[in-house]
Amino acid sequence: MIKAVASSFGSVALVAALLFTTPTPSLAGPPLICHPFDIGTAASLPFGSNAEGWRGWNATLKSYDRARLVADTLALLTPTTPVIVRMETLRRASAYASESPALAVALLSAVEGRAPKAARTKAEALALFDAGYLVETYRQLGHRGVAMRAPIEGKDGYAMVRAAMAVVPADASMQFAAALMTTTPDQKAAHQQHLAKARAAASADALLARNLTTHFMGE
Repeated sequence: MIKAVASSFGSVALVAALLFTTPTPSLAGPPLICHPFDIGTAASLPFGSNAEGWRGWNATLKSYDRARLVADTLALLTPTTPVIVRMETLRRASAYASESPALAVALLSAVEGRAPKAARTKAEALALFDAGYLVETYRQLGHRGVAMRAPIEGKDGYAMVRAAMAVVPADASMQFAAALMTTTPDQKAAHQQHLAKARAAASADALLARNLTTHFMGE
């Protein structure tokens, strides 16, 4: 019995150590896809409720015409669309795209087609951000077992997002996005830097503050 208790205590200690040493969002599941972002009253793609928690990530609507997905997504991603609204739009678009490999490829090609190799303006940086964010969303879906069958191998979406941030370093919402991309133990330092920069600007950005609270409550 003593050995069993000691073993149990050791297991609890190990779990506690992992909780304190591994940077993870406060919500379970791949952070770019499993939980909705608060966008207030902003327009985005039609979508159902996420009341089921992480299992509700694919709350797509049967009534939505998938043939409109690519055009509707691009129309929503304007140069004036806030970053967090872009994140939620791409999250929803990825859920629809996961239903069809051809649609997944078409969406990725369209979003990448607008992204410059080297961004110079804010509008170009946002387009580059979109491409990088979609690549990493697809990657997280793949890790969850969703067969996207889209050409993302060899592509570094996080690097694209960093390049976009270099053009608009004051955009704290991009730092929030980057923090969600870097939740693995090997990216702990980068994750903490991105999260700290996002939090530093949260007092002046109510939308960002709300999303930081829901996605990083435990950190």
